Amino acid sequence: MSHSPLLGYLAGMGAVSSYPADNAHTPIYMLAGFRSALTAARLGIGVITGGPLSTQADAIKVYRENFQPSQVLDSPHVIASLNIAAADTTEAARNLLLPEAYSQVLSRFTGVFDQLRTASELDIDSLTSQQKKRIDESLANAIYGTAAEVGALLADATAQLGVDEFLVTGDIPHREGRSRSEELLAGIM
Repeated sequence: MSHSPLLGYLAGMGAVSSYPADNAHTPIYMLAGFRSALTAARLGIGVITGGPLSTQADAIKVYRENFQPSQVLDSPHVIASLNIAAADTTEAARNLLLPEAYSQVLSRFTGVFDQLRTASELDIDSLTSQQKKRIDESLANAIYGTAAEVGALLADATAQLGVDEFLVTGDIPHREGRSRSEELLAGIM
């Protein structure tokens, strides 16, 4: 624990302590890219990866290969963060994730990240071909589809990444669609 003042503090062995003590032993994870994954491995803490699957795979490999058991964890623990949506059709699931991809692409050109609107409110036709391509690239790094499709894609991602858990991300402004997606995802898990 001497590698990190924060870990020492949480373990009650730091120069400063708090009361009540963390008797629940709060799990500790580092949100990590490639370099941070190596730090998490050396500290013996869990890791949460994000971004494209290929980038996550590289970070997870480094993490697992360099993991050193600690008072926090005996073995590596990986959570992969992915934009995931399920719906009754593949197109409906894609439309749940489209607003965030759309806004991210526009924000790169305008410098402003506007409030998300539902897919039916977006003006896709006004985008340049480059902007449309970037939206497609963003969605290519997401997992979406029917419950069966998402289940198969998550099984593939689990095998490819060797993860212990998934953190479902993706801001979905369509509230009913989000609820249905969560319901379908719960059925998969």
